Amino acid sequence: MIVSLLAAVHLQSSVHSADPAAAASAELARRAGEAAADRPSTPFRCVRDGSTPEINACGALDLEAEQDRMEIYLQAATARARRDDELDRAFGGPSAQRGYLDASQSAWKAYADITCNGVMDDWKDGSIRTIMYFSCMIRMTRERTHVIWRDHLTYVDSTPPILPEPVGPPASN
Repeated sequence: MIVSLLAAVHLQSSVHSADPAAAASAELARRAGEAAADRPSTPFRCVRDGSTPEINACGALDLEAEQDRMEIYLQAATARARRDDELDRAFGGPSAQRGYLDASQSAWKAYADITCNGVMDDWKDGSIRTIMYFSCMIRMTRERTHVIWRDHLTYVDSTPPILPEPVGPPASN
């Protein structure tokens, strides 16, 4: 509820701006609010300095927020790739940006799963194993979101990026 309210306030303050980055930030905040409202409740509430299950609940929510943000960036990158693939190219025929983006996302998912399952396995004897897995996936997801932004949503000239650079935790937290 609070996230939705903050997103609405952010959206209203940015709508009147001619700045494309502000408009993109407003869209991110709006979508983050919608995603937060759709989240199922967990059996434990998030308490950052609470018990192990409460800390794990926070990790699950943090990972979900990172995944929601990555999905927003991936959708924007997919839309750009689709437009690029439809362009008439003077040399070499049409591009296959959408296929490369889809393949790289699938490869990243496999890599992140292997990497973070290895982290969890390393901590399998401790109660910290779950939050270590979530921390790994959060880090990997943030890195992937930044790669999507850098490689698919920015330009080599002074054209502003399609979405703002993803820095720090998502706005929904």
